[in-house]
Amino acid sequence: MKTINVVALTVIISLSFFVQNIFSQIYVNEAGKSKIEKYQDNFDLVEGYYQNKKVNLKLRYSGGCAKHIFYYYLKTKSDTLIISIFHNSNSDACETLIEKNISIDIVPYLDTVSTKIILIKNFAKENIAAYRPLNISKLKSAKAIDMLKSTLYSGIDKSIKIKELTTTELWNKMQTQIYSIEDDSIKFYAIHNNKVIHLGGHYSYDLDFVVCDLNKDGTFECIYTYQFGSGVSRGVLGVFANNQDITVDNSCVIPSKYTIAYFHFDKKSDYKIDVHVQSANEKIMQGTLFIEEKLEAKNLKLTSNP
Repeated sequence: MKTINVVALTVIISLSFFVQNIFSQIYVNEAGKSKIEKYQDNFDLVEGYYQNKKVNLKLRYSGGCAKHIFYYYLKTKSDTLIISIFHNSNSDACETLIEKNISIDIVPYLDTVSTKIILIKNFAKENIAAYRPLNISKLKSAKAIDMLKSTLYSGIDKSIKIKELTTTELWNKMQTQIYSIEDDSIKFYAIHNNKVIHLGGHYSYDLDFVVCDLNKDGTFECIYTYQFGSGVSRGVLGVFANNQDITVDNSCVIPSKYTIAYFHFDKKSDYKIDVHVQSANEKIMQGTLFIEEKLEAKNLKLTSNP
C-alpha cells in the first residue's frame, strides 16, 4: 500500500511539473491583433533587454494547472518599436509563482527603428523599456584602461590597479561599464558614451550596485552603495543615470540618528529594490527604494517594511 501511495505521489508531482511548463509564445500580425486583445490576464514584466538582435523578456505569473499563452504584437510609432503582450491564462486558478524567459526576434524592424528605446506594453499592469544600443560597442579591456589613464592620470607616471566590475545586465540595459581604480585610495568610475564619470567619493570600497527603473520613466538608472572612512566606516548611496552621478544624503533615506549604516540590495524586479540597512551587528530597518517624481537625490526614498 505504501508503494502505491509513493507511486501516486510521484505521478501527481510529475503532472504538476508538466502542467507548469506548458507555455507558449505566439506572434500575431496586424490582421490577428483584434482577436487577441481580449487576453489581458495578469502577469509581471520582470525585466527586458536587447541583445543579439532580439528582445529578451522575463515574465512572472501565477498558475500551474493550465496552459498559459503569451501573444505578442509588434508595430512602429515614430522612431520607437512597441511590443504589445497579451496573456491568456486559460482561467488557471492555481497560485504557483512561475517565471519564464521569452526571446523576440526584431530583425525586420532594425532598419526602420532609429531610436534605442523599445517599449514593451503589458496591458494587464505596467510597461518597461528595453534598449537597443546604436553604434555602441563595449570597450575592450585595453582601450578602457587607456581611456581611464589618459583621463585621470594624463602626464603622470603612477602605479595603479584597474579592475572591471561591469555586469551583463549593466551593459545590456545602460551600455555602461564600471571600473575600480586603486592608487593611494580606491575610487570607482563609469564609462558611458566614451565619457569617464566619477562615482561617489574618494577612499571608498566594497561597491555594490543594481540596475533598475524605479520611477518607471523608461530610462534605467544604476543605484549603488559603497563604504568609506578610516577607522569608522559607513555606507553611502548614489545614483548614476543620464550620464551623471548623483550622491544621496543618507538622511533622506534613513532616520538621521543612524549616522553609521550599511546598505544591502535585494532586487525583486526592475521596479522594486528592497534594501536591508544595518549598523554594525544591529539591523536598523528593511525597506523598499522608490523615487518621487523626477530623478533627484532628494527624491530617492526608502519606505519601511514590517
